[in-house]
Amino acid sequence: MDDGGPLVTTLSADGVQIAYGRIGQGRPLVVVGGALYDHRRWLPVARLLSQQATVYVMDRRGRGGSGDAATYTSEREVDDIAAVIAAAGGSADLLGHSSGALLSIQAAETGLPIRRLVLYEPPYFPRGVEQRSSDLPDRLFALLRAGRLDDVVATFLLEGPRLPPPAVEARRGTPMWQEALQCARSLPYDIIIQIAFKFDPSLLAEIRIPTLLLLGGASPPSMRMGTEAIAEALPIAKIVEMPGQEHIAGATMSGCSSPCVEHHFIRVPIGLAPSFPAP
Repeated sequence: MDDGGPLVTTLSADGVQIAYGRIGQGRPLVVVGGALYDHRRWLPVARLLSQQATVYVMDRRGRGGSGDAATYTSEREVDDIAAVIAAAGGSADLLGHSSGALLSIQAAETGLPIRRLVLYEPPYFPRGVEQRSSDLPDRLFALLRAGRLDDVVATFLLEGPRLPPPAVEARRGTPMWQEALQCARSLPYDIIIQIAFKFDPSLLAEIRIPTLLLLGGASPPSMRMGTEAIAEALPIAKIVEMPGQEHIAGATMSGCSSPCVEHHFIRVPIGLAPSFPAP
């Protein structure tokens, strides 16, 4: 897989080194990916976005070129985002996918200098809909300690995005599975982020940032429910559906035509700007 060239690093608040790729010239845009992959999976999208932005594609902690700490909280990942924004010049647009979208919401709630948000299917599920087992992170950590990386990935896919067993088995041994194995250490983090996320309409109402929520047309109905709930709580938000796309957008985006990607990731946010207060 194309690695996009050498990575740059910056230090997070707890001293962990956070790596990122930098592509393009223009207004800073930080990409916060979801589970299973490092920054390389987002490089095709980053190159399209780089036509109008300087794109900073993070390796979240515990994967790729970034370091890690002995203990984990999602707040530390918000600190990581803050460090990359600082390295990008002090303010930036933010694009978050899945658990990265939840982190992006947390970053906005803490008041980081974010000009505009693009969120692809933050995995928030209203009460009673597809709740994840609270012991799943501990079981994933136990599998990691036992060195059972294949089982970590399989368990995550079965109980996180809840892929059917035949779909999980079909992925074993593929290049994408090998990429996921390299990021297995961080998979408990993505579940912790999801379980710990607090849907607080009063906090979301304080996010006065123009926000575009992207929804995959082929994603399950539960994704739509959570995305719509978040969009309704945000004061300046719009949902755009991406036909044919599934939840793992970074992995499937190469199958989407360039005009479609350009429309949803570049033209739509810019086109929305006149209806938004100046960021």
